[in-house]
Amino acid sequence: MSLVKLYKNGSYKTQINLETGTRYYFGDTGSPDFPDSIDLKITEWCPWGCPFCYESSGTSGRHSYTSKLLSVLSELPKVPLEIAIGGGSAPDHPDFRIIKEFVTGRGNIANLTVTQRDLGRLNPEVFEGISGLGVSVGSGLVIDPKTEIPGPKQVVYHVIAGITPVSNIQKLVESSQKILVLGYKNLGRAKTDALPNLKETESYLKQVIRRNPTRATLVFDELSIQQLQIRKAVIESTWKMLYQGPEFSHSMFLDAVTGEYFPSSSTDRTSGVSWDSMKITEYFKKYHVRDSY
Repeated sequence: MSLVKLYKNGSYKTQINLETGTRYYFGDTGSPDFPDSIDLKITEWCPWGCPFCYESSGTSGRHSYTSKLLSVLSELPKVPLEIAIGGGSAPDHPDFRIIKEFVTGRGNIANLTVTQRDLGRLNPEVFEGISGLGVSVGSGLVIDPKTEIPGPKQVVYHVIAGITPVSNIQKLVESSQKILVLGYKNLGRAKTDALPNLKETESYLKQVIRRNPTRATLVFDELSIQQLQIRKAVIESTWKMLYQGPEFSHSMFLDAVTGEYFPSSSTDRTSGVSWDSMKITEYFKKYHVRDSY
């Protein structure tokens, strides 16, 4: 089976490498028919209660209704667009396996996000069929980044600007890991009048960008790019080659617990659009941000 898939999305074509998760766009990327990736929250239940949780997840959190969620997902085309399943603790949703297998059975790509503490308690069956695993590293690093996690084709460590200590980010860099840097989302339990100090994180990551001596791979979400002023550390030609466009140009957030669509998970939660009012593809086509390619 070919590890590289190509599909048409409105005015352009998307190529994705199933082994690495790398995605390229060809053509006029301004008019997609559907999102190339979806951030999907299926539960607000979580055993940890982290103080920086922007979803305010905890042991009293609710799960999504499976039948309605599957109906919404069935509106998406049967192509390898990416659906990142998260929460809360997504594997603790009573229908997690059903949701995961529904996604993969349609030819979509199922990714999963868990916390570093979840790895020691979850059944290995959870990871079957998962293409990419995001491991959220908060204020502590309780796993050896050199330890191989069975199942997923790729493992990406999620670090949070201002929360994950620079020393832990450095451990991941020095062990040549794939790292996704997330901005600090000032929502939910993490809402604060003053953001954490980001200067140390910004300084270190800019050094890595300029003089990375390892094989570590750094990826930034839109919020971290803004908060850490990452564009200033990258020359213009490289920026144009690597930048995947602003949030909501090729991606969106689906909160299946509240049954609402949002541009992204960092969007203020008072601005959602009910999934009963329109189809997911209709929402995306009507409101998405035209990127600047």
